[in-house]
Parts: sequence; structure tokens; C-alpha cells
Amino acid sequence: VLEQLAKCTHKVIFDSGYEPFEIGVLQQAADLVLHRADCIWLSDLNWRRLTGWRRSLAEAFDSAEGGSIFIEEVSELTPATQWALQDLMDGDGTARVLAGTHRDLGAETSAGRFHAELFLRLDAMRLRIPALRERPEDIPVLFRSYVAQACEQAALPEPPITPQVVAHLMAQDWPGNSRALMNAAMRFSLGLMELGEDGETGLAGQLARVERTLLEDALRRHQGNATLAAQTLVLPRKTFYDKLARYGIRPEDFRA
Repeated sequence: VLEQLAKCTHKVIFDSGYEPFEIGVLQQAADLVLHRADCIWLSDLNWRRLTGWRRSLAEAFDSAEGGSIFIEEVSELTPATQWALQDLMDGDGTARVLAGTHRDLGAETSAGRFHAELFLRLDAMRLRIPALRERPEDIPVLFRSYVAQACEQAALPEPPITPQVVAHLMAQDWPGNSRALMNAAMRFSLGLMELGEDGETGLAGQLARVERTLLEDALRRHQGNATLAAQTLVLPRKTFYDKLARYGIRPEDFRA
């Protein structure tokens, strides 16, 4: 039926055919038809005109045979690419597939924005990498490593990383995580890093950064329950809320 639909030159209406309606079912059916249509077209040409991402994806799997292949931001793949990836994973290859994303793939699947079968194939094991703001103790270690790499690549001597530099790094939120820290290391290696002069990068700034991290971690651990978070930190309720107000932290932002 799918092959007939793929070859059809008329307009086609998809109907789920049952109740209750499941979100994403029709979208995935349409994507499958389009994917099969492309496969039929390519098969008729004996794959001679196979170009672009399809060929790149297949070649990547061939190159990773017996090893691993990492797909960055898998949630951003187009529906057709998701179907192609599913086909490759269902094939006879031995490449291990690792995928990264900053989105909740379960929620994306429920909303019909991600291929359900592909999600199940990828969800065999999960590994969450905390954001830099959740592990500030790693910032100086990673920064030194990035600086060493940058200086080696640019054939430059490594500049000294002073306590003032470390304090400046610790006082930031790093929404770009390791990529942003890597860029900062490159600028620092080239002598282009600006430390600022607001007085908040010294001891006070570091202590404030640690305090904010502890507050956020407690709220995250208790899913936004301020009472339990305050108890965990052994703080009076009023003091806890005063600190939240100081840093602009809202407990509701941490609730599921």
C-alpha cells in the first residue's frame, strides 16, 4: 500500500481510522510514504544519483562499521532523515549509534515531532551530562584544558591563569556550556578576553555563584518544592525566600 501511495500522482488524505486519535500518527504515516517514495525513486536509478545527506548518512555508517557513530542534536533531524536513520539501524550493520540532544526526546515523541520507533531504538541507555552551571567545580579544570589545546593548535605560549581569571569564569552562568567555555579559552589564549571591572569577580562573586548553584540544585532535587529545599539547606523559610528573591530564582521554574 505504501509503495502504491508513493507512486500515486493524486492528492492523498490520511485518516487514522480509529479513536481516540493519537498525536503524531498521521504525520509519521505521511513521512513514511515520502521516505518510501524517495527510496523507490533512488532504487529505479540503481542509487547512481544518491547525493546529499542520504549518502553522507549511509557512508558514515559504513565508515563506523564495527565501531561507533555519534549523531549530534538528533532531535533536529528532519522526518525523512529520521526514517532513513531508522532504516540504517534496522540493517545488518554493526555500528553502535550514540545520539545527543538538548531536548526531551520523550516529550518530542509524544508531541509527534520525533519518530517513535527511532526513539525506542535510541533509548536503550541514557546518559545525562549536567550543564556547567550544575558543576561549577569543573569550570577551571575544563578551561585550563581548553587553553592548553588552543595554545598548542596556535603555537602560542600558555598565558598564566590567575585567580582573577578563575573568579571571572566562576561568576558566569555559561548558557552555552562547554562550547562557550571553549570559545572563552580561545579568546583568552589570544589575549582577547575581557575580565570586566564590576567588582563581582572576586571572592564575593565566587561565593554568590556557589550559593546560587546550591539553591537551584536543592529546588531541582525537590522539583520546585521550596519547603523541602529549605529543609535540605537547613535554612529558615524566610531566609530561603530572601535568597531566592536576591538571585531572581522562582521555585515554579523547577516543577515538572
